[in-house]
Amino acid sequence: MSDKAKYERMASIIDGPLTQTIMEFTTSPDDFNDLRRRLSAMLIAVNKLGNVPSAVCLLCSVIQNKKICHKSGCPSCFNHCFKCLGRHSSQSCSNKYFNVARRFCFKCWMPLFDIFGFSFHSKEICDLQNCTSACRNFLKPLAACFFYRQQILQLPCPCTDLVQYQTWLFSPTSASVSGSGQVPGILLLLEASFAQMTNVFE
Repeated sequence: MSDKAKYERMASIIDGPLTQTIMEFTTSPDDFNDLRRRLSAMLIAVNKLGNVPSAVCLLCSVIQNKKICHKSGCPSCFNHCFKCLGRHSSQSCSNKYFNVARRFCFKCWMPLFDIFGFSFHSKEICDLQNCTSACRNFLKPLAACFFYRQQILQLPCPCTDLVQYQTWLFSPTSASVSGSGQVPGILLLLEASFAQMTNVFE
């Protein structure tokens, strides 16, 4: 065994493997500035979500394109299972959990890695264990509703089953609401929703 191999083996024992899994997102130079503008706008909107009064239903506000408040539970979530994303009550679900990809928060579904320098989730240990993202109670119900009612958003989605949808949500895609740029489908879903909830932030 060479000295280099011995060093790498020793380092891997102490620090873990020297190679890391990196998720890469690419875009052409012409689209780079537009993509950064879109990502910045998304991040600003995510931060605004935390200031929306709790009485406002974000999901219904997106679907109806106006500010909606409920005195009781959200009717748009009725009969949606947030365990497997099926159309039934979560309490009676015996199916496997919907598989959230690695490097995405399993509670809010936001990416845990930076995209072109923009961070959409805290990397503090306490926030990774107990997610405090403003998207936590919004993005998952939105994704569930969108799969069954794709007309609620102005966003093309090629998926016809949950396996395809799972891949689309957490993989880079060249489709976008405006311009082009490879970002996870889950962020395109979020971008499309923000375009329909401007009244919520007023």
